[in-house]
Amino acid sequence: MTTAKFLFTISTILLCSCSKKVKVFKINDDVVHLTLTLFDDSTFVEDVHEIEASYEYSGIWTGSLSEDSLFTTTRTRSRFEILTLTPKNTYKVKNGEAVPIIEK
Repeated sequence: MTTAKFLFTISTILLCSCSKKVKVFKINDDVVHLTLTLFDDSTFVEDVHEIEASYEYSGIWTGSLSEDSLFTTTRTRSRFEILTLTPKNTYKVKNGEAVPIIEK
C-alpha cells in the first residue's frame, strides 16, 4: 500500500468515525444491490454490488430526507481515486425508502 493510499484510508476512517449516520438506504433489483449510507455532515458512502463486480463511492449529498422529498448524491471518489466527472443521482423518499429518479 502506498503512503498516499494509507493516509487516505486513515483520514477516511477518522472522518467517518466523527460523523453520525443519518440514514441507511438499501436499493435492490435483479442486477444491482446498493447500500447508501448518509452522514450528518452531508457526506455519503455508496456500496454497489453487481453480479460480477463491486464498487465503493463517496461524496456529498444535499436535500431533505422527509417523506416525499428529494435528495441528490454527488460522487467525488471511487475508493482511492478522485473522480474528474462527478455523477449525480437523485432519489425520492417514498415510504421510508429511497427511490431512484431516472432522468429521461
